Amino acid sequence: MEVPGHPHLGQEPINQPNHKCYFMKQKKEATTHSVKGHPLTCPICGNTTFWTRKTLMNTAGMTLAGIEWANKSAINYVCDQCGHILWFLEG
Repeated sequence: MEVPGHPHLGQEPINQPNHKCYFMKQKKEATTHSVKGHPLTCPICGNTTFWTRKTLMNTAGMTLAGIEWANKSAINYVCDQCGHILWFLEG
């Protein structure tokens, strides 16, 4: 089904094994993780593999003062199966 104004939307993806999309980051490798000795399991789908990222917890006051770098950061565990994100404050 073709979507008006979007000629490629709704079409089957083109199978090009050597095609690389350079503007998107390579998907990170998912592994099992634990927090304080408890293995992580996704509460949505039950998957046990996640990839991680760090997120800066910006606040309006710190942004206004121009010192966003001083905000706390969180570690995110992203479920490799459904994309649900678990957040944990660091340290």
